[in-house]
Amino acid sequence: MRFEKAASPSTPTPTVSNSTLVYHLDLFIIAFIIAFFLFNIPRALVYLANHRSQVFQGYLLHSAKRLRMYRSTSKTMLQSEKEEPKKEKPEFVVPTLESPEARQKPWHFPMHLSLRHPAASFMHYRVLENYSIIQAILMSGYTGAVFYAAFYKSNPFAHPSRIGWIIASQFPFVYAFAGKSNVIGFLVGVGYEKLNYLHRHVGRLMVIGANVHAIGYIYKWTLAGNISSKLALPYACLHRPACIPYVIAASIIYGLDHIIRAIKTSFTTATIRSVPELGLTRVDIPTLNSGWRAGQHVRVRILSTAMGFLGMTEVHPFTIASATDTEEGLVLMCKKAGKWTNKLYGMSQMPELDEQGQQMDRRVRVMVEGPYGGIGDVTIPNYSGAMFVVGGSGVTFALSAVQDLVLVGDRSRIQIIEIIWSVPGPAALEGFISLFNTLVSQNIAATNSRLGITLTPGRPKMDKLLDIFVSSMRSKQGTHGAFVGVCGPVALAKDVAHSVRTFDANSKKAIGGIQFHEE
Repeated sequence: MRFEKAASPSTPTPTVSNSTLVYHLDLFIIAFIIAFFLFNIPRALVYLANHRSQVFQGYLLHSAKRLRMYRSTSKTMLQSEKEEPKKEKPEFVVPTLESPEARQKPWHFPMHLSLRHPAASFMHYRVLENYSIIQAILMSGYTGAVFYAAFYKSNPFAHPSRIGWIIASQFPFVYAFAGKSNVIGFLVGVGYEKLNYLHRHVGRLMVIGANVHAIGYIYKWTLAGNISSKLALPYACLHRPACIPYVIAASIIYGLDHIIRAIKTSFTTATIRSVPELGLTRVDIPTLNSGWRAGQHVRVRILSTAMGFLGMTEVHPFTIASATDTEEGLVLMCKKAGKWTNKLYGMSQMPELDEQGQQMDRRVRVMVEGPYGGIGDVTIPNYSGAMFVVGGSGVTFALSAVQDLVLVGDRSRIQIIEIIWSVPGPAALEGFISLFNTLVSQNIAATNSRLGITLTPGRPKMDKLLDIFVSSMRSKQGTHGAFVGVCGPVALAKDVAHSVRTFDANSKKAIGGIQFHEE
């Protein structure tokens, strides 16, 4: 008996060109990016108007000769109780404002979502592994657009070539969302880390699509009875004509990102010292004292054999703990949180000897790349109040932001500044007492705002603290909104986001809304 090969089922050929369909898919995605860019233009223009002399601040680290103030080094640096204070430098001098224009208050751009309750509260609700509702909507919309292109008048298993076209068309986007020098982030006013979730999501869609594409062809060849001969051929070469334009675009994006990162990289010498009370290493880089904004971070590589060969190849991000254009330069606080940071902490506990045989802070060669991230086009001095909720080493975010507010002086609209710091125990505060005293005295001298510092040994009671903060703003008739920033563990960020989201709508509206930022 002779068996005939089963005939493959008849399926209609798609009437839509695959190249045309993915072209329109890419245009749709680009149109959405442009829409967010247009939405961000007013805030970007306000930022540029308020920082006309610092338009390029936040893009390139460098050394500035003209500094904004002098500070007492012994007061501002974190020192262990065992360390001897170093020779004091000139005390803090309030910067003089030479022109009447410099004394003008910054322009304020009112927030949109923060004034529309409950829409704003719903959009910031946390779901799906700590994604906000707005992030989930964007991911769902992106998935829907890709699925629409995949299934429109087509069966992926009968015509798997379309899935291949879609995968190829997403190569530029998966690289664009991942770049450290992120063009999309620059257009929409956020740091690259805020877009990384889209990079991961597009990557997942590409992996799923690649599997469907392969299974579709295997299914098709199996029905045709020639799967063995097909799999024996080097089919990768057949992808080239369709993939070349997209691969070139992705290569350009990837190459430009690395060129810009190379330009933003500095090789210099840093001093390191341990802060046992907090279990962290303080890294001082005085040769880099300008070029960043409050809340930004840098990526650091330690060029020392004491870190081990693999340790020298690792790059780690740390939030900048100092204000720009100051005498102390760039300061980082690296908490022990893994093998690399533990090695760094161990190095800091082995001081060097100077020519007189006395101990001095250890010096190491470092590679510093950045700055990156930050709060984007948000201008904290525009608001009537600012609250910083931080946990552990996340205090670096608050320190740089508050020092920057002090330097702005009476040009700021800020009336109330609150720092809420969650620490493991009283011992962690020893190295910060003098620093906080200095911040308070500088704030009184330079601004008309009130600086409050709340220290809590555990999770802060955010509902109560936020209510006190807003009540203080209302008593001072602050109507230009409040900025609430958080930096610390995920659980702390979720608590703060929940408190801001569920806060009384009328109280929010009375102060001009609440702008929430998670570092």
